[in-house]
Amino acid sequence: MRTIGFAANRRLLQVQCLSHDCVLAEETLQAVNGPVTSGRQRASGLRFADPKNHSLLQALVLFRQLANGFRSADLRQHLAALSARSPEAISQNGATYQLRRLSLRGLIEKVPRSFRYRVTDFGFPVALFYTRTYNRLRRPGLAAGCPYSAPLALRLNVPSTSSMPRSMPPSSKPDCRISLTPSNLTRLHSVIRLKLG
Repeated sequence: MRTIGFAANRRLLQVQCLSHDCVLAEETLQAVNGPVTSGRQRASGLRFADPKNHSLLQALVLFRQLANGFRSADLRQHLAALSARSPEAISQNGATYQLRRLSLRGLIEKVPRSFRYRVTDFGFPVALFYTRTYNRLRRPGLAAGCPYSAPLALRLNVPSTSSMPRSMPPSSKPDCRISLTPSNLTRLHSVIRLKLG
């Protein structure tokens, strides 16, 4: 029982150290971003900030905590939940391709004599770096740079004028102005106050 406790404690300390210092070297980042070929197998790169890759690497962070590893069906379930799709929308071939992409890069390894996979010691810091950099730097940085562009476009749900036929007169194009009602102004002022501190 004591050896199990020490092993669990060492693993927890290792996770905490990686969690606080998950910086990758430039060569490692370029190798993960680029395509990889091993024999006759080829897999595309895990591009940074791509939504599919982001949800794939978030799933790896979750799977690292599983002692017995994970199956392809588990990957499908988590990918569906992380990308706001139904599990049926992700085919078995698609899940197999994602497993091959991760395996060829050494981010996961197959558990011997089973259909299960395990996140490697190399794969965990890569997944942490990708997800943390995106969640803590890129997404907040983009939101701070243009705080009203994306939320307004999503809230208005107005088709862009570039998708309109060119022969359409300007008077019949949709009006994209926002009504400045008192409730909208109050919310706008509170958001600006929070942003400026």
